[in-house]
Amino acid sequence: MFLQETSNKDLSLLAKSAFELLKWRTLPRPFLETAIMAILSSVNDPNWRTRSALLSYLRTFTYR
Repeated sequence: MFLQETSNKDLSLLAKSAFELLKWRTLPRPFLETAIMAILSSVNDPNWRTRSALLSYLRTFTYR
């Protein structure tokens, strides 16, 4: 999530593009469990941008 907020514009664009493609991939259960643990650990992050990015990513699970 943090690569999307970097000052390096090329790296930021690449991270955002990879994130957009990743949301369409169906994750196997072990990876999904790891992703859920990472999501849960980020819920109380003091950085509002992290929490905002988290909500955007969670939207991808809503419509599946």
